[in-house]
Amino acid sequence: MRAATGLSEVTIRRWLLTLEHRGLITCWPQSEPLSRRSLGLTDDALTMMLHFLQEI
Repeated sequence: MRAATGLSEVTIRRWLLTLEHRGLITCWPQSEPLSRRSLGLTDDALTMMLHFLQEI
């Protein structure tokens, strides 16, 4: 993921934890380290994204 974004691993981890804490993404399985988890948008985030896209 670092190569695709150009961001440091610390920055990526901080943003992933922030987005997860705000209920915008979900990470699984929880038993894996953050770097090995799969990511997905929550229903709330998907709804927000759809509203945003309808406005542009």
